[in-house]
Amino acid sequence: MNSQVEGSLGWEADPPDEDILRARTKLGRLRIWHLPRTGLPQINGKDFADTLAHRDLYILVNDSTKEAYTGESSYLRKRLSDYDKSSSEELKDSSSMLVIGDGRGHYQSMFTESTLRPYFEKVAIKQISSAGILRPVNKMKEEPKMSVAVQTVAQRLEDELQFVFAKLGIALPVVGDRRFNSIALGMLDNCS
Repeated sequence: MNSQVEGSLGWEADPPDEDILRARTKLGRLRIWHLPRTGLPQINGKDFADTLAHRDLYILVNDSTKEAYTGESSYLRKRLSDYDKSSSEELKDSSSMLVIGDGRGHYQSMFTESTLRPYFEKVAIKQISSAGILRPVNKMKEEPKMSVAVQTVAQRLEDELQFVFAKLGIALPVVGDRRFNSIALGMLDNCS
């Protein structure tokens, strides 16, 4: 990975807690929880136990088929509880999950802005699909109309999300700028 990109975004992980990875980018905009499905009650009871609604992105992964279902929620704790009890088609065989957000409750979260979460979900699906490591099972939604201020935040988060995916091994590393990444992905597609 480009050391300039690595240094500017940075990565800090908490001490290990069974199979649950809790980390954040040094910029502090994104917090990451990566866990096996069996860790879901623990994370819901510990990290999302307060009464505040957390607004985040989640990715459910079937490690054997390499399929990924990406979603966003305005009330993550409830969504994770529903997921844990779910037998729906896209969720039933998932073995691990990734939650990405800013770790803040409703009133402080940047993901409270209603167009940012759907945009972030779309970007995640696109980045996962482009990398070819996991196969998204849900379709990209239509891009929401965003204000210029939200577009600026979204652009920065898009780069940071690519960095997080690369750190977790589900996307290609960021190399310099996004235009180069698009060229590199195109070259990889031509090789296969």
